Amino acid sequence: MLNRQNAKYLLVFGALAVWAGDAAADPIEDRFNDAANKIGDEKYEEAASELEALAGEARDHRLAPEALFTAAELREERLADPAAALALYQRIEKEYPDSRPALASARRAEAIRKQIGEGHEGLEPQRRFTEIREGFPDRPEAETIAMTEALLSEFPDWVGAPSVALWLAEVDLRSGRFDSAMRRYAAAAERYPESAARFDALLGAGDAALRIGRISQAEDFYRRLETGGDPGRETLKREALHELERVRGRSRLGWLAGILALAGILALAASLLVATRSPRRAVRALWPPPSEVLYLAPVAAVLSAASYTGYAGLGPAVTWVSLTGTAVAWLSAAGLAARPAGRRLAAVAGHVLAAAVVVAAVTYLALLRYELVDAVLEPLRYGPER
Repeated sequence: MLNRQNAKYLLVFGALAVWAGDAAADPIEDRFNDAANKIGDEKYEEAASELEALAGEARDHRLAPEALFTAAELREERLADPAAALALYQRIEKEYPDSRPALASARRAEAIRKQIGEGHEGLEPQRRFTEIREGFPDRPEAETIAMTEALLSEFPDWVGAPSVALWLAEVDLRSGRFDSAMRRYAAAAERYPESAARFDALLGAGDAALRIGRISQAEDFYRRLETGGDPGRETLKREALHELERVRGRSRLGWLAGILALAGILALAASLLVATRSPRRAVRALWPPPSEVLYLAPVAAVLSAASYTGYAGLGPAVTWVSLTGTAVAWLSAAGLAARPAGRRLAAVAGHVLAAAVVVAAVTYLALLRYELVDAVLEPLRYGPER
């Protein structure tokens, strides 16, 4: 089966074939295409060796730098050989400085140098981490995490350790383990205080804390961000603090909504109790269900079921609002029915207000709980086509 990484290589080869045009048959291009087929068959070592040999035999061919770059990528990403990949990237920089892959090679070479150190003392841990990362999709996640933690314990002073610690935190983050991700980010920030990764670690810890509603902790992480005068980092810190205040404001509004919802429900329950003058009669007044509930319940059920086919999180939110609306209608109708006919009209306005407050409050709480506030606000601000 063709995986995403191999698809990337084949797309590159396809683009180069188009770029090469309709030129006459070229044996170098044929070998280039043969290497592409080997990548598709997951014969990475053969493909890399063939591409290196091709570039060595046809150094002036237009495909030579592309062949070296693809071989370097295979060495780095598939064959866990950062030293060989670095040598190929440096070769491209030296022999083909004006080629298209030269700039990308310089960046990749710099990234590898940062991971293995000036004296290449980090070659072994980097090689092992590459193997762990490449095998990640094919093994249990818990096993990958254990292997990575063991690697960090074995090479605590490895120059690439901070970025690997962040990678572990990102694994938790992508899997929805926000509490674990927050703790990993925070630990990385404390363990590597002098590294360039500290900023990213604190930022990640703050973002994870926000996802689980720990606003005070998130603020602590964000306040500790040191920008060093870097404009990009200053912007990230400013945006993080702005997001913090936005979440804090919504959280406060959520508490208010909860209080209002509770007050509305209590008001309707009190109205029913006053009308029946006895808790036992109040309970009896709830059965059989009033006609309003018999009409609303199936409609609410259909809407809830349909909402699960739409936007992520919409189904649970609609279900909560539907259940609340049905319960409020039930309580309100029972309270009005228990009153003498001449006194119902005076209570209707109060019931309508209480029911509206409860439904509006629960709607906001559901949108907040399932992270749908922005999904609702954006169409209101920019129109339905947004």
